[in-house]
Amino acid sequence: MAATKKTTRVIFGLAVVAVLALFAILRWPYLEMPLERDEGTYLVLGHQVTQGAVPYEDIYEMKPPGLFYAYAILSAIGGYGFEGARTITLLLHLVNGLFLFFILRRTGWLWGALGAMIAFLSLSMNPYFHGFALLPEPIMIFLFLSGILCLQFARAKNYRYLLAAAFLVSSFWIKQNMMFPLIFVGLLLLYRIIRSPLPEKQPLLYFMAGGVAVPVLTLLPIVLQGGWDDFYYWVWTYPKSIYTQSISWSSGFSYMTKVLELSWSHLMVWVIAAGLGFAFHFALKQRLYGRATPLLFLVFSFLAVMPGLRFYGHYWMILLPAIAVGVGAFFEGVHQLLRMRFSRLASGIAISCLLLGLTSGHIFQQSKVYFSPNIEEWSRLSYGNNPFLEIHDIAKKLKDYASTKEDVVVMGSEPQLYVYLQATPFTSHTFITFLNKVHPRRGEMRSEFTSDVQQAEPKYMVFVNHPYSWSISDQDRKDVHQWAYRYAKNYYRPIGLYEMDGTAKDRKIWSEDAGQLQPRSQYYVQILIRK
Repeated sequence: MAATKKTTRVIFGLAVVAVLALFAILRWPYLEMPLERDEGTYLVLGHQVTQGAVPYEDIYEMKPPGLFYAYAILSAIGGYGFEGARTITLLLHLVNGLFLFFILRRTGWLWGALGAMIAFLSLSMNPYFHGFALLPEPIMIFLFLSGILCLQFARAKNYRYLLAAAFLVSSFWIKQNMMFPLIFVGLLLLYRIIRSPLPEKQPLLYFMAGGVAVPVLTLLPIVLQGGWDDFYYWVWTYPKSIYTQSISWSSGFSYMTKVLELSWSHLMVWVIAAGLGFAFHFALKQRLYGRATPLLFLVFSFLAVMPGLRFYGHYWMILLPAIAVGVGAFFEGVHQLLRMRFSRLASGIAISCLLLGLTSGHIFQQSKVYFSPNIEEWSRLSYGNNPFLEIHDIAKKLKDYASTKEDVVVMGSEPQLYVYLQATPFTSHTFITFLNKVHPRRGEMRSEFTSDVQQAEPKYMVFVNHPYSWSISDQDRKDVHQWAYRYAKNYYRPIGLYEMDGTAKDRKIWSEDAGQLQPRSQYYVQILIRK
């Protein structure tokens, strides 16, 4: 019996290594996917924190402090640069899949743990979920799963309860919508406390201490440096008045269905398996608590996708662990049914064939994603004609054109250029969208930005003329865009032009003697040098 268990562990250990290696190979070409706007913003913020900037006072974002410090850590370990950011992205997803396997293996699943891991790694490669970008969602999933793992291994080790709470709260302390999966975990813990005849107080105290420690330790330096009012403004006042009120229910539903329509071919196999898995789990478990747990996890994870009603592709990443758990429940349920009628060997062969068949069928059905990725094509399909490919190419050209130590300013919300150049921006206003929205601090921020540019007199300017880069709606102000256009015309001359009209007519022109390069398309990026 012991020999059989040891053999099983070895076989499944090799299977896990093989799965990780397979998805590392499949993901490898996507290391060339250009950086996008949001990940560029967060990496710049993290880098500025490593340079001594105080969150909310010197730099700002409408996310909790954990986002600043998480990206500061990533920047410090080599993430502030194209190759480093992409390598960390790949490793994060592989580790998340591995952690999910460990968690489900600890609950007693075997085939289900392996199936869930494969499903998660496959789902995270959905191009429309932006799984190739270093966005907050994979970091939040990593922290959430780390917390669950610590809880599973806690037992009499009280410090593990502290670590578990610290990891779990940290996932919320990066983006507020992670509160919903945390509510799910809280309900499970409350249920166990109520069911326990004599719950121990000491582990609970450690858990509470770990939960409180994260916000206290990250907020304390901000408060001591006079940043409390700024923190409150950006985390509560601004999003409440601007962000959460701007999308109607009908628009939100339209956004949701659009993402699902684009993603369905990649989701289909795993979503169907997950649906069957939730049904199997509910039917095979005797206690309601055990029956409802995976389905509740799915519900609370979906709630985390809903705040703001924007349903951006990367929001759906938070739902992937729950779908993967459903897939795991499917394979575990099928294996249990097979074991009722067949021998261990026969049922093992049958379930392994089913797992291999579904996985290989999905991979071959999505061969365009897995075997022949066209980075330019997927970038356009995922991000439209946003200038992410262009900014990547411009950064490479600027490195050859001039010393990267020379100041560069981006007129538009494309801070990923600074990451490519591994440069520290001379201004805190790198996400210019904030300067267009009507809010109490807009005038002060606009004046500060224009003053920063005029004082720095950067040698190069990258002027982005794209609606998403400026994000100006009918209710917003256009004065910053107008000022930038005039400033560029008065003090700079063009040396490069990129046009994005989504067709073969896209133009790329570089010339020191370009003179007055006139764009033909309404979407363009102009590279200028100071006169």
